[in-house]
Amino acid sequence: MKKVALSLLAFALVGAMAFGQDVPPVKFSGYVNTGLVATNSSNGTTFWTRANDYGADGVVIKFAADLAASNFGYHIALNHKSSIGTGGLDCAWAWVSPVEGLTVVASSAGSNAPFDDLDDNGAGNYTDTALGAWYTTGGLSLGAQITPVVSGTAPNTSNVTTAFPVWFAARYALDKVVTLNAYGSNGVTNKLDTFSLSGAVGAIPSLTLTAGYNGRALSDPSTANSFFDVALGYQLTDAFYAGVVVYDRNLSGIQSQNTGSSYINYKPNVSYVITPQLKLSAYLIGDTTSSPNYEPQAKLTFTPVPGATINASVWYDTNTAGPGYNNYNIAVAGATSGSAQTSAYIETIFSF
Repeated sequence: MKKVALSLLAFALVGAMAFGQDVPPVKFSGYVNTGLVATNSSNGTTFWTRANDYGADGVVIKFAADLAASNFGYHIALNHKSSIGTGGLDCAWAWVSPVEGLTVVASSAGSNAPFDDLDDNGAGNYTDTALGAWYTTGGLSLGAQITPVVSGTAPNTSNVTTAFPVWFAARYALDKVVTLNAYGSNGVTNKLDTFSLSGAVGAIPSLTLTAGYNGRALSDPSTANSFFDVALGYQLTDAFYAGVVVYDRNLSGIQSQNTGSSYINYKPNVSYVITPQLKLSAYLIGDTTSSPNYEPQAKLTFTPVPGATINASVWYDTNTAGPGYNNYNIAVAGATSGSAQTSAYIETIFSF
């Protein structure tokens, strides 16, 4: 990990020397995230600590360093997860811009910029450990990257025909009207293994409208999965927002998990800003499987001072083994398969 970080720093510093610029000051940031979950099911009541950011038990600590000049920069983030005693490099990237519009980036679990997904739950894995570049002119951005695959860690390793998957991406943005984003990869099979298309409409004030299609492992029918999602919402007043997200999920092979090859999840949601420091939100997740699972949740978010956030939430899950996609929560270890459970969660985030 140290070698990765040092290599990325060297990449950015080469840019600094190439452009003859003074190195700007480094900005440091980070946070500590932990919380307490109480869950009651047929097995009784269980308590455990949980850091929701990484979905990990215990405490998660993250520390980041950023440098951004006009023609070069880097981002390095480290984390520590107390529950499993691990940590290290979370993500890192360094970039240089040799000519106007062109950016070259080296990354380890790095940034997708400017190709982040636009939909509610885009896969967002365009950038991994890779070397890439993109060119932007007007509202159009075109990019590509090459990603080395470590033996035994790539999907479909039984059918590997290339050790260096190539990604291609494109984005078109018409300011305050519409943005479209697409990317795809040959995966590790020299076929179109992964494809994503997403869009966002911004032409109507107060309206949220996004949609996306994500396909994964498409070259292998036994593991292929894809989903299409649409998010629609409206800011009814300065304080009140209401919306709904719908997912159409298609699974193949073992990933069907006895839910059938296709099902729909829906997630109506509302939020209300009580004061600048206090916000109330709620949602309901449901699905169209033969044995539907429902999960309502209410959450109160309190920001007493800048940098400090306290989330208090309560939810009820009718089927802990249910297929609800994008569920906020997970079943407690040892819960009876298919059992219902009631949970409450107090989460704290302290950032700087």
